Amino acid sequence: MLYRGKRAVVLHGYFPASIDYPSARPAKVLRDLGWDVHVVESVAPPQPALEGVRRWSEGSQVAVIRRVAALRPELLLLEGWTWMMGALPFARHTWVRVTYRSRHRLARLAQQRLLHFADAVAFPNPWEESRWKTRHGQLLDLPYPIDLEFWSEPVHREASFWASRGLPPPNGRLISYVGQIMELKRQAQLVVALAPLFAQQPEITLAFAGWTVEEAEEAAIRAAIARYGLDGRVILLGNLGREDLRQLYAWTDVHAINTSSETACMVLYESLAARRPTLIPKLPELTSAFPWLLAHDTKVELLTNVRRLLDDPGLANAQVRAAQERLAWADVRRHDANIEQFVARIDVH
Repeated sequence: MLYRGKRAVVLHGYFPASIDYPSARPAKVLRDLGWDVHVVESVAPPQPALEGVRRWSEGSQVAVIRRVAALRPELLLLEGWTWMMGALPFARHTWVRVTYRSRHRLARLAQQRLLHFADAVAFPNPWEESRWKTRHGQLLDLPYPIDLEFWSEPVHREASFWASRGLPPPNGRLISYVGQIMELKRQAQLVVALAPLFAQQPEITLAFAGWTVEEAEEAAIRAAIARYGLDGRVILLGNLGREDLRQLYAWTDVHAINTSSETACMVLYESLAARRPTLIPKLPELTSAFPWLLAHDTKVELLTNVRRLLDDPGLANAQVRAAQERLAWADVRRHDANIEQFVARIDVH
């Protein structure tokens, strides 16, 4: 069914540069269904254009709410800060994906009350879902999506992946960490935590993939490399496209995630889909979705868990196998179908 002329607004704190990005994909699905899609965000500087979507970058909270009110959408999809829920009355139908939960009791009560009026609510992990009350029929099963078919396709290791970057292929086992270089991802801490492993196993290589968002974190990584004499054994690959990232996973023996904050952590889903043993920090957003994965609170636990996955292939493979049902829940095809079913449902009301 096409929805020519019906207007949808996606209200976002900071919308990604591409509507193919997991958190942005609903805009693409609605666009392809024929909706007149507008993205409204609370960012003042001009942002990249989005094909087939009108983008409004506003400079204040008041301007954001006014923009939504002026657009008078048939459907409002909201993801972001609590104050954005003030836009809910200006749309005929509304869908909220987990909003940030206030630390203050009265503000949380207000959040909960506002959330009650949304047509649909979605959560990216079981822990967030447990913190909110939803009424019967309100819950929309809509994860951040992954292209399960792409990430699960077996690929052969290609030495050209390294040669094209002027690097030799690893001559032993490889630990990787995919994520933007920034303090909350704690890449420098990972180098420090694994220093004893490097000292004991000279064939180990650690590779970081992701562009540098915070120069201070990259400087901390390079300082740790110098301190422990790890030049050539800890590598910063920079940003990788999907094909190159899948190639990195093909070379990876353990994918070590060390972030201090997450909602869903898409690289966790992608690396497990690529059948790479992956360890996580003890964040309830992650452990609630993957309770069987090795998780760490401290650098000592992190080091211990890396060693366990490297030394016990049976354990590593069992963890990957256990993840497959959760990965199927997040598959992009299921995600898109659920959006289509949701808009078809509200279309008859």
